[in-house]
Amino acid sequence: MDYKQKYFKYKQKYLNLLKDQKGGEPFLIDFSAKQVYLWLFAKNQRQLDFIFTGRQISFTMPPLENITLNHQHRLSLLTKGSLSVVLASKLVPKKYLARRILSRLHVLPRISPPTCIATKYVITSSINSIAFHPTLPLLATGCTDRFVRLWNCSELNPTLIKDLPGHTNLVNSVAFHPKLPLLASGSNDNTIILWDCSIPQNPTFIKNLPGHTSWVKSVAFHPTKPLLASGSWDNTVRLWDCKIPQSTYQVAILNGHTNLVNSVAFHPSLPLLASGSDDTTVRLWNYSDPKKNCEEEILPSHTDSVRSVAFHPTRSLLASGSHDRTVRLWNYSDPQKKTLEVANLHDHTNWIRSVAFHPTLPLLATGSSDRTIILWDCSDPENTYQVAILTGHIDLILSIAFHPTLPFLASVSMDNRFKIWQL
Repeated sequence: MDYKQKYFKYKQKYLNLLKDQKGGEPFLIDFSAKQVYLWLFAKNQRQLDFIFTGRQISFTMPPLENITLNHQHRLSLLTKGSLSVVLASKLVPKKYLARRILSRLHVLPRISPPTCIATKYVITSSINSIAFHPTLPLLATGCTDRFVRLWNCSELNPTLIKDLPGHTNLVNSVAFHPKLPLLASGSNDNTIILWDCSIPQNPTFIKNLPGHTSWVKSVAFHPTKPLLASGSWDNTVRLWDCKIPQSTYQVAILNGHTNLVNSVAFHPSLPLLASGSDDTTVRLWNYSDPKKNCEEEILPSHTDSVRSVAFHPTRSLLASGSHDRTVRLWNYSDPQKKTLEVANLHDHTNWIRSVAFHPTLPLLATGSSDRTIILWDCSDPENTYQVAILTGHIDLILSIAFHPTLPFLASVSMDNRFKIWQL
């Protein structure tokens, strides 16, 4: 059985599990149910108030969503009315989710914590970066022993498939292209290597991309276009055209940062690239015409090095994590206006090293030197709050990544381990 068949078999097994369960569903199902509850409450405050009190809200009274209520109070109110049953059934097309909502009409839905389903200890080296294959249960890791490694994570005990040699110094960053069979790796040897993943379990070397004059700390592919971005400790961000992988070439050098560049991320649809730097800023680059100087917007709110940046794939949100122990959320919904900071999250007790958004839900994961991963509900960005803390690593966390289609989160630590969490 090849890897594609294994993937579809595993995915169908998981979907069947969701349909059959009556309670104790995985984290994402609980999380989705909670979003439906909050939506129902916000959209139907007048009808619900009539059910609860026997009187209709007058037009002069403020709607309930403008009254300060904690989430537990909102959910508790919602569970008292039979209107919720009708609305939930109509709103949710998937029977297993509707069943869950209806079964909890008199009990506040408790979000079940994600569970660690796999831990892999790598004896030979520490792991700096991790990335999921866009469709298959495969992982790529970038390691301090100069290898990129490919892992099969379809089982509870991930197994090594192949070591990819080529770099002459430690590997800092790895990234799969979401649409093309490409893998990129950035290294302290100042280069980027492109790998051909046409046969996912057997990537082959395509090309070495020189150009940076210092360590390459971050590589990221555009979600749909054949574009690669790289951030380096030479203070620059570079753009590469990968339309013909064997002939990949540099199309732009983005100068502006005054210190080391640690992270880069593409916007899913707009011609925007975000970069985070030791100069304490996040910069947004408009690369609509790479041949000209790319316009930039500087987001200067952090007070220490910015280690990681990420765009949400479907919402107007940008996240940045910093050594100042905060995560900041930015709203850039209007390209004609300045990007606005909408939240400052400061629950971590040490440096933030990695941030990642869920591919579809309003969920943000942050990994820190305090050895924890925090999951945040961003459905209301200005009132983002913590929904889970993942513990288990015994050293600082270096990188985290959501799987694009499966309910997995991966994390790597300086304890020489990577973990896979089921959501």
